[in-house]
Amino acid sequence: MRRPEHTPLIATKLKCPQYHDTMVERTLAAEGPRLEGCKAILVLAPAGYGKTVFLSQLAQKAPIPTAWYSLEPHDNEPLTFIRHLAGAFQEYVTIDEIQLQRLISRTERDRLCRSAVSFFIRALESTTGIVIALDNWEVISDPCIYQLVGELVPLLPPQVQIAIGGRLSLDVVGTLGLERLHLAGEVQVVGRKDLEFSEAELDRFYTLRCPSLEREQFDTVARMSHGWPIMVNFLTQQGRGLGEGQDKISPALAAYIDKEVLGIVPAELQDFLIKASVFSSFTAAECDELLGISASRDHIRRLESHQLLLAQKGGEYRVVPIIRSYLLDKLGKERASLFGQAASIAIARGRLHEAISCFLEGGQRGSIADLVVKLAEEALLHGRWQEVENWFDTAITLEDVKGNPRLALLQALVETGRGQLGHAQKAVFHAESLFREIGDDLGLAECQLLKARISRGRGAMQEQFDFLFDVEAKLSASRFRLLLAIEKSIIYYKAQVVSAEGGQRFFPDASKALPV
Repeated sequence: MRRPEHTPLIATKLKCPQYHDTMVERTLAAEGPRLEGCKAILVLAPAGYGKTVFLSQLAQKAPIPTAWYSLEPHDNEPLTFIRHLAGAFQEYVTIDEIQLQRLISRTERDRLCRSAVSFFIRALESTTGIVIALDNWEVISDPCIYQLVGELVPLLPPQVQIAIGGRLSLDVVGTLGLERLHLAGEVQVVGRKDLEFSEAELDRFYTLRCPSLEREQFDTVARMSHGWPIMVNFLTQQGRGLGEGQDKISPALAAYIDKEVLGIVPAELQDFLIKASVFSSFTAAECDELLGISASRDHIRRLESHQLLLAQKGGEYRVVPIIRSYLLDKLGKERASLFGQAASIAIARGRLHEAISCFLEGGQRGSIADLVVKLAEEALLHGRWQEVENWFDTAITLEDVKGNPRLALLQALVETGRGQLGHAQKAVFHAESLFREIGDDLGLAECQLLKARISRGRGAMQEQFDFLFDVEAKLSASRFRLLLAIEKSIIYYKAQVVSAEGGQRFFPDASKALPV
């Protein structure tokens, strides 16, 4: 430990930060947490969530003065810590300098800690009320300092509260030995979720800081950042170029995330998080299957403690979108393989949109076409053409359709569902030419079936009948047999209606030619 004469007091660390008028006032700092009846408030969140801003606004709103101490790495030494903590108090309580010098002259750590607790309690008993704010607690790791603060909190006089802020896991409650007080409500925890910008705070930020940004662009910022204050600020500074590269991480932002956000996370958890990011959302079971491990539940628990996961219903988790973009950039050579595995898992669980997204992000466009062909037919048979329409809009290109008769046929079916019969006819003609080139008789018969549907949509019932009559026998092996049955039923119904009304039939003996 340093000698007393080598422990200079740096007064600037003992001043509460002052912010300019354009700072967003944090609602939680204005309305709660309540200091009354509380011994300690722990403000715990990853970097950039505005812990210092929150503590400073909490200090301004408190009805009693605040003794502020901004910690930095040199303070991770008991004598330096004790000297500065006493310095933070001296404006508000009477400090016995002779006793302080005797205290910091001690060399035995055990006796130093207990003596320091007694010294500070005696000093604090003389105050009418004070809040002790210890900011940047993440720089502290010395067991003696942890013991000092852990023993000090339960003994604080009723008129004294302590607020500790830092980039710490939620496990710090146990590390400080404050579990009992936490359960009793005498220690409050303000976490990441509490510090995310609310919708009202996002609106205030937009009004104060984004005069030249379109609202739609700011909505993209809110979605990508999930209310993470520093990310909101950074992304809005990208201005009008935001929409073009919202998934691109700048070197400056990547360096910040790497050092300040993930720097405190153990290497094995970082590796797990990087690989799990191929899922837009995931469960422990899915991660076990993806990575061939059985420890995912424990990894997720530890990441939750670091507050790096967003919990969802049903035991699902995800990460903030901007952080996921950063993690995906670190996948390297495993990217295609991991996304392929994730797509297979998503398909097995019926999450088809996610499977398509995995193939897209993994650069496996060929697999998307095969998947759409495999799954779209069943979706269309059940009337979910809007779902297939979305796949075509987001994942299938004109080039994909140009060389794939199955995709062309599916596109024709989607256009029919949209009511765009002209587009549907062009698509079916294209599919027909491709099927003819490869000699696919079943595909050609399915084109005829679709032509029948298009003809019905145009009111050409005789033409519909002719198409169906030509291909019925060839469709026995088609997955579109249900569509054939539907078309036949419609023809039968029309024929019966016309006959009942005594009018001329659209086509001769339709119900006999195509028995239902």
